[in-house]
Amino acid sequence: MINSIYLLKTNGILLYSNNYTEVKYDNDILIAFFASIENFGREALQSAVRFIDLGREEKLILLPLPEDELILAAIVNNRDDNDLILTILENISQEFITLYAPDYNMEKVEKNEVEQIIQGAIQKRTSLPIFYRILISWLVLVPIAILVTYLNIILTLDYFQSSAYLEQTLYTQEEIFTNILPQAAVISSAEIIIVFALPNFISGYIVLGKKIGILNSLLYLSANLFFYFYYVDPIFFYIIVSFIPLVLIVSIGAEDIGYRIGKRRKIINNPEFDFSKLKQKFKR
Repeated sequence: MINSIYLLKTNGILLYSNNYTEVKYDNDILIAFFASIENFGREALQSAVRFIDLGREEKLILLPLPEDELILAAIVNNRDDNDLILTILENISQEFITLYAPDYNMEKVEKNEVEQIIQGAIQKRTSLPIFYRILISWLVLVPIAILVTYLNIILTLDYFQSSAYLEQTLYTQEEIFTNILPQAAVISSAEIIIVFALPNFISGYIVLGKKIGILNSLLYLSANLFFYFYYVDPIFFYIIVSFIPLVLIVSIGAEDIGYRIGKRRKIINNPEFDFSKLKQKFKR
């Protein structure tokens, strides 16, 4: 989340600022800090300094625009993607420059108008609250799970029914080790990837929370095991259990990839779910 945002001229004159947290910042100190960093990058490094870790799970992201004599700065959560925040700042700067360039007169800068520009740029790129993300993920996961399970069963049965080895009642040791077991391993691995990779990737992309995403993966695995054992065919249950290490690697890996791609597109709104607030709601 964006905790605070600042728009200032390169000479240090503050045009607009807003702090969205309870933590109070001294604007004069921050403005001097932003200007000194911009000058240091330009004079000493011959390049712009864009990202600075501030500690306390916060970082500073700077967007210097020397041609327009502007500097945009945002203090954000460490989880937020740097390029995403820069894109938001660029969108804000374009509208601000259109309205107030070239003089950027402080007296003409309308606070409410600038805030509407900022909120419009932020809201387009902000995810839903975590509770709704979890709900949506399961509304998507359930039909996908049914579909991939159905396809998995059909394709597996079709393969074995068309296999030349099905007509045999006895197999030689060579056939078992060179044909039957390798085919079974390939089919089982493909089955696990189909059943667990895609749903967990989508879950990670929607949920946008590592801990909740892993919990979602484990719940999805448990639901699949229960479903396969009691309603489909126990043989699929035993296949999954025998490949549990691969299942966990595929599930958590796909969830993590989805999470990483998702956070490049959305600011994470309330990334950690507060269970204490949920308990208070139920008590009421």
